[in-house]
Amino acid sequence: DYEVCESYPGALEEVFRLSRDETTKLNLMARVLEATWLES
Repeated sequence: DYEVCESYPGALEEVFRLSRDETTKLNLMARVLEATWLES
């Protein structure tokens, strides 16, 4: 289990908003996962 802490409140809402382009959404999630993986 993981806890998600937003550095900028509302940032995740912006990422997951249905009107956002799916490609952009996937690219943003990939960048976050890569950054998280590099930190561990």
